[in-house]
Amino acid sequence: MVAPIKTRLPRNLGPRVKRELLTAPADSTLICAAELSPKVSGEQLEAKMVEFGGKVRSHSADARLITIEIPAARLRDLAAMQGVVYVELAQTYTP
Repeated sequence: MVAPIKTRLPRNLGPRVKRELLTAPADSTLICAAELSPKVSGEQLEAKMVEFGGKVRSHSADARLITIEIPAARLRDLAAMQGVVYVELAQTYTP
């Protein structure tokens, strides 16, 4: 029997990033793509993501997408940010 998940993951996390979040070591770093709402400034969100320990790898203002390298432990914070519509795993980063 599988133990139930104690906390619910944010709905705006994609299935691949959810799986990685549940199985990756807490100190791992993930590279994710985040879709942004057109109602918020991408530059403000970039600054906030850096505060979370993330590193912005690319930002397409026209497509409203940011690719970010972020600690797995901060993914919930990223998903909870106002203006972040959807987050999906781009690739796993191993230093």
